[in-house]
Formats: sequence, C-alpha cells, structure tokens
Amino acid sequence: MSTVAEQRPPRRRRGLFVALAALALLIVAGVVADRIVRGIAEERVREQVGSAVGVPADEVEATVHGFPVLLQLAQGRLQEVDATVPGADLGAVSGDLEFTATGVPTSGGGAVEAVEARFAMSEDDLARAGDLFGLAAITGVSLAEPEVRVGAEFEVFGIAVGVAVGLEPSVEDGALVVTPSSVALNGAQTTVQAIRDQFGTLLDGVLQPRSVCLADRLPASLTLESAEVDGDRLVVALGGSEVLLDAESLESGTGSCGA
Repeated sequence: MSTVAEQRPPRRRRGLFVALAALALLIVAGVVADRIVRGIAEERVREQVGSAVGVPADEVEATVHGFPVLLQLAQGRLQEVDATVPGADLGAVSGDLEFTATGVPTSGGGAVEAVEARFAMSEDDLARAGDLFGLAAITGVSLAEPEVRVGAEFEVFGIAVGVAVGLEPSVEDGALVVTPSSVALNGAQTTVQAIRDQFGTLLDGVLQPRSVCLADRLPASLTLESAEVDGDRLVVALGGSEVLLDAESLESGTGSCGA
C-alpha cells in the first residue's frame, strides 16, 4: 500500500506539465496574434505609401520587421519597414522605388526617423524618357557600366544619320543629370567636337548634358545622393532623416531643384 509521501511527486509532475502546456499555448497565441497584427500593420503601410506616391495600395509590397509588432505598436513606432513600389512615376522618368524606413510612426502626421531608398530604372523605363535625353524618338537604350547608351536617327540634309551617345549619370541639386561621355556616328566612334565641327549645332539636343528634376516629386527631407549604372538598372540612391511620407505632406512639402 503506497503512502501519501509516495503520491506527491506524480501530482507535482502533473502540475508542472499543465503549467508548461499553458505556457506553450500562450506563446502560440502570442505568435498568432503578432502575425495578425503584423499583417494589419503592413496593409496600413501599403495604404500610406500608395497614397504618397499615387499608386493603388495593392501594387505596393511592404514588410514590417522586428518582434513583437504588438510591442512596437504600443511604443508608437515600427522598428523597420521595407517597401517596394513597382513602376513608380517621378515625372519624366519611372522605375521601381525601394526603400527601408526605420522608426516609422504608427499614427498619422509623424515623421519617419530615417529612410534609405533606391529608384531603379530599366532599359525599357529609360526608353520612354525622351525628355531626359532630348530625343523625341529613341531607337534604343542599353546599359553598360558606367554609361547609359542611347541611339537615335536624324535626317541631316536629306541623309539619314544614326547617332549613339554614351551618357554618364550623376545627381545635382535634386536632379538626375546625364552627361555625354562617348559618341558614335553611323557606327563609327567619334567625338562630340568632331560632330559639332561637321554638323554645327544640329545635334546639340543630344550632345548637351541634360537633367530632369526628381526632388519635386519627393519629400523635401529626402536627398538625391548618387546615380550610377548598376548591372541592368540605372539606380538613383536617396536618403534622409525626419521624413514625412504622408500624402498631405508631399502635396505641400516636396523638394525642389537648383536653378
């Protein structure tokens, strides 16, 4: 016959198992709740970003990082958010806008602590950017580091002339700038000066540095930092702190380009 002392350990073990099971259920419930709240937060980010750049929310991809999101919401800021806007329109040019934002306020009207962004344009995007190259009709655009290579055809004195210009990108005073760095005439490599000597100012539209303002489509606190050909994209890097990303702020507080 067992004693009372011999029966106590199993009871204690059963109590421990019950406590562990309850703790496991709480953890699972917390993870599930966090996933639900994360999804809601990401949807809210998509709506805000879509409103700011003028695209439907379902075209924006957003990921909220960090755990738990519930605690971040309680603190009033999301630690880090990644977002991508395919086909974002920045006036004369369009491309994919990707950014990482840290310290994102969960209530409207607050500033994001820091933003790092990339605006990436493909060859097809650039082929539609006639204003950037001073060309109404572009026969082709290709990217070969460090140049954007643009082809066009002209009729000069009744003769068809094919011009291919290599352009090096840069940023200046809030604008994307492309500067001729190489040129070919009917397939033969030549120089800008040689073409001017032969045709005068007839082809100056493609032989002059040209620029398009991007800052006037972006928050004033975002700065264009660099532009370069990176693989199969022309990439403009941007960054800033205390950035206002809501639509109302963009309507009244976008940047500007130098004269």
